[in-house]
Order: sequence, then structure tokens, then C-alpha cells
Amino acid sequence: MFFSPPGTPVLLHVCCAPCSGAIIEALCGQDLRPTVFWSNSNILSADENERRLAVLRPYAAKFGVPVVVDDYDHAAWLDFVREQLSLGLDCQNSPKTQEAQASDPGLPSFSAKNASRPAPIGRPHPDSLSGPERGPRCLMCFRYRLLRAARYAAANGFACLATSLASSRWKSLEQVDAAGRWVVAIANSEAASRSAQAGFSPSPLPAAAEPAAASRPDAPAVTPDPIGRLLWWPQNWRKGGLQPRRDAIIREQNFYNQTFCGCEYSVAHHAAKAPASCPAPTVPPVTPDPIGRLSESTKPSTI
Repeated sequence: MFFSPPGTPVLLHVCCAPCSGAIIEALCGQDLRPTVFWSNSNILSADENERRLAVLRPYAAKFGVPVVVDDYDHAAWLDFVREQLSLGLDCQNSPKTQEAQASDPGLPSFSAKNASRPAPIGRPHPDSLSGPERGPRCLMCFRYRLLRAARYAAANGFACLATSLASSRWKSLEQVDAAGRWVVAIANSEAASRSAQAGFSPSPLPAAAEPAAASRPDAPAVTPDPIGRLLWWPQNWRKGGLQPRRDAIIREQNFYNQTFCGCEYSVAHHAAKAPASCPAPTVPPVTPDPIGRLSESTKPSTI
């Protein structure tokens, strides 16, 4: 599969080693070596977060791919998801959504008139926090994690943001894309505001950073962000042989292949479907690896 990112360098948000193994291999095989951004505060415990991160680090090192590790804060993730859900399905009352819509007029609006559709977001309901995967909670979860990645990318000179979340067949591609466009619009708006306060306008991306192969059938159509700072790469990582290669790498590397997405709600739903194979909410402690931690000066801004 030929990849045509809308810009380089690429910041790749990674949810876990099993979902990202084939992506990292394929990108490096085309000299598109990304920087990996680990931001997964949805994971229910710090121990489980470190366990998954410990699997990714040596694999990324094989390809010379740097790993940037965001702070783990499950309580902040939960607060953000609850706040967003309290604003309703489309979060039209959220200042962040209004800011994103102003920056990206083409951003999908999930209003009441289309709220009855089961995808990409699903119908809001009292149990939206504890509802099944691909529901409203998952969209807000993607927003939290990808917003931290987008802010880091915008502050550190990356031209393109992508995520391994789009590789899992358990995830809604529409939700991942909607969240990606939302966070990039916000990050660009924030960058433009900072630039305006400093007395200058952000430089537009060079022409070479725009997708040169947009007419290719396997190249995603991407419109450069009007602010010109960061672009969202809505790549479907399930195509082009990456899905079977993903499964092969899991076997070859003997990856710890978790059976639940990460949060306590995904554990509960997995237990309801397959109680015998569902892991306990707590896992054996893993000693955190200090390598790759963000310094105080480079930590993503707080959501």
C-alpha cells in the first residue's frame, strides 16, 4: 500500500502495540518514520497503562521510532468525557466545539436531526457513559486523547496527525475521523490565537506538504487546514494488507494482546460477553520506564 500523508513530519498517536505494529512497520518501510505519541488515560489503571507501554517501547526502538509519553491521568479523562456527554450528543454548547466549527466549517455537525443514526456516534441516552463501544463515550474518549496529541503536534512542529485507533475493527472509523478533525481544528485555532497575540500570523504549510497523490484511489482526500499549522490524516489502516499483517506481527512479537479497550466500561462489557476470558480490572504492577517521559517544558497543555 502506498501512503500519501498530507504533510510531514507525522505524529502518530498510538493506542497499543497490537494496533500500531503494522502501521509503524509500513510507514518506516516507505521512509515515513513517524514520532509515536502515547496518550491513553482511558486505561483504567496506571499499571495497565505501563504494561501496554512496555510492549510498545522495544518494538518502536527496532525501527528507530521515538516515543513521546504523555502524562497518565484517568481521573482527568473521566471528567472530560462526563463533561462532554453532559453537553449532549453533538456538544454544540461546548466552547471547544464552537471553536472547532469556526476553524473548520466542513466539520460534521451531529445535531438532533441526525441523532437517531446508530453511527458514527449513536443516540444519546442516560447510560451513554456506560453504554457499549462505538457509542457517545467512545467519541469523547477519542477527543480527549487526540486533543492532547494535536496540541503537542502543533507546539512541536509536526505537520500531520494520525492515530492507530483507526486500525481496530472494534472502533468506528467515522468517530475516529470526526474526533481527529475536531481536535486538529481546535489545535490550529489555539495556535493562531497565540500567534495573533504575539503579533504575527502562522506561516502556511509549503506546497510540498499538501497531498501530491490525492487522485490515487488509495490516497485519502485531505483538504489542508486553512490556518496552515496541522493536518489530520484520516487513513484507514485496515486496508492494503495491514489487517493480516497486524495479526501476524502480534504472533511474531508475542505481544501482550489485551482483550478490552482500556476503560472500566469496556471491561464490564467484555465481561458480560465473555466472562471467562475477561481480565480482572487490576493487573500485576509494572515498573515504569523513565525513558521517553515528557519534560515539564514539553508536556502537552492541560485540557
